[in-house]
Amino acid sequence: GNQSGTVVRFGDGATSNAKLTGLTIRNGLADGDGRGGGINCNRSSPTITNVTISGNTASNSGGGISCYISSPTITNVTISGNTSSTSGGGIYCLSSSPTITNVTISGNTASGSGGGGGIYCQVSSPTITNVTISGNTASSSGGGMYIRDGSAGLTITNVTISGNTSLYRGG
Repeated sequence: GNQSGTVVRFGDGATSNAKLTGLTIRNGLADGDGRGGGINCNRSSPTITNVTISGNTASNSGGGISCYISSPTITNVTISGNTSSTSGGGIYCLSSSPTITNVTISGNTASGSGGGGGIYCQVSSPTITNVTISGNTASSSGGGMYIRDGSAGLTITNVTISGNTSLYRGG
């Protein structure tokens, strides 16, 4: 990405037919009020499979992946070493319903007040299955995961959350 913007964008109306497979997404920068240093899903539902997302930065939310009113399917993915200045170092979800399966989320950082070093979900209903969330850090709340405001549809199955840290609540 050469720190020159978000590496991959899925825009309005992208369906599951929009596929990203077998790539490494690295060194993206969502600057200004940007979301999604590596991947930005905006009102879309792409399929992301066998991808590594690492070393990306968002000045707003979603260092690795940002989901806004989106329902991506994320399978066999590694999300590591990404940073957000506010929320969701690894994955940020707002009004979204991602399906996250066989994913490793590790070593991500949310350095601002929003929280969610590994995953941040607000008014979202993610389905998270066979996932490891480890070694993530948040300056605020939820080192591994921060769920807030009406995320009642959250489904977590066979997930390991370990070794995460937070300066405020919920390492």
